[in-house]
Amino acid sequence: MLRSKFGGLKPAANAEIQVLIISLLVLLYAARRVYIFQGTRDSIVDPKAANVIYDFYSEFLTDPGSQMLLKDDIACTHAVVSDHTGTECGETNEDIYIENCDFDRYA
Repeated sequence: MLRSKFGGLKPAANAEIQVLIISLLVLLYAARRVYIFQGTRDSIVDPKAANVIYDFYSEFLTDPGSQMLLKDDIACTHAVVSDHTGTECGETNEDIYIENCDFDRYA
């Protein structure tokens, strides 16, 4: 366990977390664009997660409005969405997790 007897994280864990956060920020700075997707019928990921992630990233970008896209209005479950293949939108397929929601995220 990485917790100390005082309830906080041990220094080694703190260092690992700091390295992870710095790495994330370096990648974010290099990419300068963030795409966040959350299906409205996703029962795996909390519906509030997309907004929390959006708020987090917006603290590190110079123009979040143009550098981020939050797409959270498609009625799919926990899946990758497509515009041509997969099960019907909103119908979970645990074999492939692809739903045809008539949406092309690259368009």
